[in-house]
Amino acid sequence: MSLFKRMNVIVGIGSAVLALFLIGLTTARAEAPQATDGPMVGGLSTLYVATNGNNANACTGPGVPCLTIAGAIGKASAGSTIIIATGKYTENLTATVALTFIGAGADATIIDGGGVGRVLNMTSGSIYSLTVRNGAVVGGSNNGGGIYASGALTLTSVNVVSNTAGQYGGGLYVGGAATITGSQFMSNTAGS
Repeated sequence: MSLFKRMNVIVGIGSAVLALFLIGLTTARAEAPQATDGPMVGGLSTLYVATNGNNANACTGPGVPCLTIAGAIGKASAGSTIIIATGKYTENLTATVALTFIGAGADATIIDGGGVGRVLNMTSGSIYSLTVRNGAVVGGSNNGGGIYASGALTLTSVNVVSNTAGQYGGGLYVGGAATITGSQFMSNTAGS
């Protein structure tokens, strides 16, 4: 085989490999993170929540979870991770330190504000694999009916649904950098 023919074969094989690589890139999908995909799960700074829990528990393992997310926030320190099991949690939450919240999936873990207040008011942090719905802050300069973050926030595979704010960000208001991946915003309203 001549040198020219060998080079054409090599170029042809290289092009086929490149094409397969590019096809792989274009068909790759972001998977919803699981609890084990989040930051430092299982360490001392990890707390657990389940609908069969008890806020008097230590909340440090899936066998001794808190009953409410607020109960876990009360035990958390800056940088803690809160793992939230499947279920609906009707709560209006405030986190004064940076936290990570990881649900069991956007269709499985639901935090519902009950239409009586903001669902989650936080400084900064990350939220994975859950739904935030039915938050409401109205009148004046109320921003972020679903989630209000005064600093940076990462949302991954989060549904933000049916929240209302009096001014800006019916579903979400972030005062710092926002990184949003694989999340959906539906039926949120704001006054401005």
